[in-house]
Formats: sequence, structure tokens, C-alpha cells
Amino acid sequence: MCSSHDSFDAASPLRRTVYFREGVPHYTPVRLYEYDLDRDATRELAIESVIRVLDISEDGRTLLVDTFGGLVLYDVVADSSTPVKGLGKINDAGLLNASDG
Repeated sequence: MCSSHDSFDAASPLRRTVYFREGVPHYTPVRLYEYDLDRDATRELAIESVIRVLDISEDGRTLLVDTFGGLVLYDVVADSSTPVKGLGKINDAGLLNASDG
């Protein structure tokens, strides 16, 4: 399975992966998945209550995810997440590119 929808939330040309959500908000938990084009494999990412993916890092390693619990930075290589605290309600956000500095 790649996706039952015709759109993706994010894509990484370097990692050759795409990210998509499955589920029906308010009826079933919305989960985030990674599809690896080279391996033709899909895996569920360990993030709960996904609303949307706001951004992906240039190297494709980090996702900025909006969840019902707040913003989460998710490292797809380490399979770990870090909640972003103290920002209140966010309508839009993005990751800074280290080379832009």
C-alpha cells in the first residue's frame, strides 16, 4: 500500500520517500506513513493524532508535524519525536534551512 488517496503530505527527493496520512478525522485515528520508493515499502510512523505535515527538512530526515497535541519534530531515521512546547495555537510553521543562515 502506498496511499488510498491521490495526494501526499511531504516528499524527500534525497531519501526517495513520500509521506501520507490515512484515517478519518474525528472517526478513526489519523496515522502518518512513509513510503520508500526504492524498497517499495510502507511503514507507519509513531506519531499520534496527526492533523498535517507542515514541513520537511532539506535532507528529508526531520518532519514538522501538526498534531491534536501540538507541534512535533519527528526524526524519521531515529524513529523518534520531540514535542514543541510553549507556542500556543499555530496556523503555519516551517523548518529553517541551516544553509540559509
